[in-house]
Amino acid sequence: MAQETSSAVEVVNAFWQEHWSDHFTGSYKPPKVFDASGFYDVESSRLPDCGGDVVGDEPWEKYNAIYCPGDDFVAWSIDYMDMGYILAGDSWPYLIVAHEWGHAVQNRLNVGLRAVAGELQADCFAGATLQGAIKDGTLKWEEGDTDEIISSLQKMGDITPWTNPEDHGDISERISHFDKGVQGGVDSCLAR
Repeated sequence: MAQETSSAVEVVNAFWQEHWSDHFTGSYKPPKVFDASGFYDVESSRLPDCGGDVVGDEPWEKYNAIYCPGDDFVAWSIDYMDMGYILAGDSWPYLIVAHEWGHAVQNRLNVGLRAVAGELQADCFAGATLQGAIKDGTLKWEEGDTDEIISSLQKMGDITPWTNPEDHGDISERISHFDKGVQGGVDSCLAR
């Protein structure tokens, strides 16, 4: 799982490095990856600090991944990544990394290009990133990986449809937005 997560960071970063100027002005700068690997363990003393809020203090943070906009870093709990890898398969780390990186991309955009439904836009960016990496040849998609992604999004959906910017959306919304990115690429994810 750690090797897949490291590979996911490389693949996702390589996609944005290669394609940033295809969609946006300015130069691309990747977010930092917490503790070099992105992993945090709520049982350790080394936890991410996002603007004074220590991630891992709350019980729900044991199974979470984050993008911290103020300090511009991504991180994921080792328990969350392990659980997803066991339950959903080896495509799980790619989805999680691409989604959190999607939030970093949002943070770099002009406000007019950011969707109100930020979590769903991050799902769309994840779909565009992974499909783009497949086209670039930097990601080899194996038979069954698409089913793993759909299964992962089903496990991560909220109970109710999207209602506020903090919501991830229900299962169908998450799958729909991920697929929107797969089919339409980065530009299909932008608010206009």
